[in-house]
Amino acid sequence: MNNIKSPTHLNWLLIICNRYPHVGDPISGAFVKGQVDALSVKFNKVTVIAMTPYVPNIPIFKRFLTPAHQRDIIAQNYVYQNIEIYFPKPIYFHSFYSKQMASKRIAKWIVKNLFRNNRPDIIHAHFVISSGIVAYELTKFFDIPIVLTNHENQNIFADLMKDSKIQNLLQKFTNIIRVTSVDKNLYETDLVSSKINIIPNGFPSKHFYIMNKTLARKYLNIPTDKFLLLSIGSLTKRKAYDSLIKSYRKIYEKYPNSILTIIGTGPEEKFLKKLVGDYQLSKCVSIVSTEKTIEELNYWYNSADLFILTSTAEGNPTVMFEALSCGLPVITTNVGGVKEILTKESGIVVEKPEDISEIVIRAIEREWDRDRIARDAHQYSWENIAEKIFALYYSTIESKKKICGRPK
Repeated sequence: MNNIKSPTHLNWLLIICNRYPHVGDPISGAFVKGQVDALSVKFNKVTVIAMTPYVPNIPIFKRFLTPAHQRDIIAQNYVYQNIEIYFPKPIYFHSFYSKQMASKRIAKWIVKNLFRNNRPDIIHAHFVISSGIVAYELTKFFDIPIVLTNHENQNIFADLMKDSKIQNLLQKFTNIIRVTSVDKNLYETDLVSSKINIIPNGFPSKHFYIMNKTLARKYLNIPTDKFLLLSIGSLTKRKAYDSLIKSYRKIYEKYPNSILTIIGTGPEEKFLKKLVGDYQLSKCVSIVSTEKTIEELNYWYNSADLFILTSTAEGNPTVMFEALSCGLPVITTNVGGVKEILTKESGIVVEKPEDISEIVIRAIEREWDRDRIARDAHQYSWENIAEKIFALYYSTIESKKKICGRPK
């Protein structure tokens, strides 16, 4: 990142993302919203283009949709504060070509409907596909600096970088943000690696903060004499909740006053609930598959004694930051950028997934300073992360001026 002193304010920020919260789904894309909210104080206007795909509102078709896609049916444009959100709802399939064609259509829609009288100072795309493609397509119309945040987990990103089309796409961005440095070696070309800026994800400090555990448990009706292990995430194979449930039986045998709660929805729900029954853990393991508001999640984090993440792949998991901000120690597999965030005072990284039960038992037997964990996590509040991103925006704009001349 260039060492250029940035101003306190710019005019217009255009955000392109794959998902953004709406009335039917306040959680999906919440990490993008947290960043946008923190950045919005530095702009006169922020426009968000959410690439939520078109979903036909046909009853017989809904049976084949994921819960998230069912909720997407009711996504509508809205405005709050100085932020306007659009859901153009492109039609596309899984192939790169289909997403590229859809991205071109969305770029033309943006130019026609939003760029008639003005244009943004900078464009920031979240995720390489499909948002990154839209950002690049927009530069074919106007010479606007573009920044990409690559949120893809390390496995997906490694696969993407095998594709020459993706490598060429990344070269088009003025700057690239990666939320972790663990896979920086994947940016093999000098043209791409020189653009990389490591800026982690964050959390909204106004929503996630430490509170009295007794009051939090009273709100959720959780017994105060139980040791609560908590995990939050989509119920997918990548989260490896089956491994957590199997490992928990050993934990429960040693600590029968412990309980495990997994909060999330997804295609693995029925399988995981059956697994709980098969392992005869129904009395101590709960899979809570109802959607939770951000406020409710804050109560859950504050009610828990340990947070457990057993994923096989992540970028920089948002739930880790949320847990830490509530003073909750984190036990996690070695995925994404967790080693760059966790310290010996805030959690334990499990090198071998088969050791999870042993590590959790060790964590149960340890005293944790929750106030210190929450205090140290403050550096990852979106307010602090936004300062770094805004400085990058300004250096990106200035660098673009030096290369191409001041925009007309």
